[in-house]
Amino acid sequence: MNPDLKMNGKLIVFEGIDCSGKTSIINELMKRDSRFVYNKGIGSDSFIGKISRKFPCTFLFYMELIYGTIWKIIPNLIRGKIILQDRYNISIDSYVPVSARWYN
Repeated sequence: MNPDLKMNGKLIVFEGIDCSGKTSIINELMKRDSRFVYNKGIGSDSFIGKISRKFPCTFLFYMELIYGTIWKIIPNLIRGKIILQDRYNISIDSYVPVSARWYN
């Protein structure tokens, strides 16, 4: 990445257990300011996200996160947007050991 590249946006990550209200809070914030951009972290509608939902494993979850960071998060940070991210790497690190027992 270019060290002279200025990223004036912000990345706000919402972490929490399932059904704790992360998406509800994000939806309310989205109504208040046009600078907000929603990004679903894990289990998105991207090609990698669809595969990771069908075959959950650490590698695919991190691939999806890297893809989203490169193609969604960084461009929006450069544009000065405020990204509301539904989960990030903390979720992968804490949930994958459980799913690994079930799926891997």
